[in-house]
Amino acid sequence: MKTHDEVADYYNRSHNYYQKIWGNNISIGLHNRSNLSLQEASNNTLELMMALLQNIDNANILDLGSGYGETARYLARKGAHVTCLNISQVQNDLNIQYNQAENLEDKIVVFTGSFENIPCENNLFDIVISRDSLMYSKDRERVFLEVKRVLKTKGDFVFTDFLIGESISDTANLDFINDDPYVQSLASFLSYENLAKTVGFRVKNTINLSYHFVNHYRKINSIFEKKKEELEADIPREEILFFVANNVKRRIAPCEKGHLQWGVLHFSQ
Repeated sequence: MKTHDEVADYYNRSHNYYQKIWGNNISIGLHNRSNLSLQEASNNTLELMMALLQNIDNANILDLGSGYGETARYLARKGAHVTCLNISQVQNDLNIQYNQAENLEDKIVVFTGSFENIPCENNLFDIVISRDSLMYSKDRERVFLEVKRVLKTKGDFVFTDFLIGESISDTANLDFINDDPYVQSLASFLSYENLAKTVGFRVKNTINLSYHFVNHYRKINSIFEKKKEELEADIPREEILFFVANNVKRRIAPCEKGHLQWGVLHFSQ
């Protein structure tokens, strides 16, 4: 089981790779048209997630696992006030810089920490959002209880995550997980629904979008091939091989078989 410090160290060390391949947005996108950029596809995901909710203008939103803050800035431009909680100090420092560059620092607050211990008071947020982050948790029930604690009455919890197919009894067909330096384990659509009910949430929507997961990682692989020489000039070869072998190629085939899934889950108080 990986520690929070190991997860933080991984993201601090892998910063150059993510910036050169993914840019500032390291979440999965909806590739519903050909030739979309990663940023455009990622915004499509956000637009779908926000369509599940009421008007977010002036909403108080908590972004768990906020990365470089692209989700937060998108929401702030729509009129929301956003609190970012993220474990990587390197990412958080850049998040703050980008917020200042766009004059959004009065609408976005950034904290370094774990979403298993959210450093916020009770009943504070209208919405808690997370994008492809909960798989890093060692204790999802604690995360859900923390989210429930900080949400207002009738507040919404909406997130995307990597998921295991319902027919898979273990991760034998997802061996990249055992080699991955940060993924703790994978839940399924059903196990997340059951957990939500256990802690007192209402299940509102679950949307399987695994097809887009495959398209996204194919896009990542294509970008890597185009930037291979640039990467090799700045990043140790063994790290590049790990990212391509583990974070790209070993994720596409399991998703095509239905063993690995991805989608949106929406719960409310």
